Amino acid sequence: MAAPGPRVGSPEWSRRLAAWMSRQGCAGSTPTGLRRIDGGTQNLLIRFLFGESEYVLRQPPRPVAGGPGMIGREARVLGALARTEVPHARLVGAETESRVLGGPFLVTAFVAGFNAVAELPGPVRDSPAAQRGIALAAGEAVAGLAMVDPAAVGLSDLGRSADWAQRQVARWTRTLDGYRGIGGYRADSLAAASAVHARLTRRYPREQRFGLLHGDLHFGNMLVAADGRRIAAIVDWELATLGDVRLDLAHLVVSWPGTLTSWPPAAGWTCTDSTDAVDRYAELAPQGLEDFPWFRCLAAYRMAVLLEGSLARSLEGTGDPRTGRRLHAIAEELLDRALDAAP
Repeated sequence: MAAPGPRVGSPEWSRRLAAWMSRQGCAGSTPTGLRRIDGGTQNLLIRFLFGESEYVLRQPPRPVAGGPGMIGREARVLGALARTEVPHARLVGAETESRVLGGPFLVTAFVAGFNAVAELPGPVRDSPAAQRGIALAAGEAVAGLAMVDPAAVGLSDLGRSADWAQRQVARWTRTLDGYRGIGGYRADSLAAASAVHARLTRRYPREQRFGLLHGDLHFGNMLVAADGRRIAAIVDWELATLGDVRLDLAHLVVSWPGTLTSWPPAAGWTCTDSTDAVDRYAELAPQGLEDFPWFRCLAAYRMAVLLEGSLARSLEGTGDPRTGRRLHAIAEELLDRALDAAP
């Protein structure tokens, strides 16, 4: 087992990070102005200055299964995105070992913007016109990602195309079944899961539109430019893979702010309809949106299973019980809504 790293912000932590930043070619002497970023993520996010530039450090919690692999994967995707027009934070470097800060981490350039599910700035708060601009910008960003050619950016081996839809349903069903072996977890905890699974397996999409997927695309993982006219960056690429590109748009739609009563939007958010984003995507992405209701159902199922993991971890004693209960409520509503809209 690796020795624990230095306490965040301690002189030793700063010394190690400074030496690492210098090895990445960044000019500076010591990290200053440290600020923890709170955004609902379970990762440690630290914003800091090094020399004249501002950066963000992202580190998974310890221990975390697959931590080194997830960081390496995210770093690889961010490096590839530098060859595209997809808005993202520029990668500075990644560390997949524990010797520097006690666990794997990566550092990116800081991107100015706001999280539309957390707090809205004055120019867009209570402004339907400005928020429609955000919806259109989100549709454009997702379409831009859908049009990336994985082979052209060196990511053709990031996932397998054969039987992708069937494997997705099976994977998340196995994940959910795994929770049922945890003491205190009720087998019927997500009562609608079996019905959603039945809808998904009744008929799979006729054609596949394979490409690069973010894998967890919602407004919480988007930074919106201050004026609301563009997406400044899509963040948190740790679940990126290859798959049917319609799934990213479906994730955005099922998690759209204001559509779930258990997940209230930021104060002043009035744009509770994702139609403008979907229409903008359809205008730009050549893949089209055939069978989109199936992908909405899959997105809800997948997101519900991921959220339910927080409840499972809390029962194991490795997660916060309050967070687990809150995310469980969202998971339940996602599945109920999926049944209402299922094909």
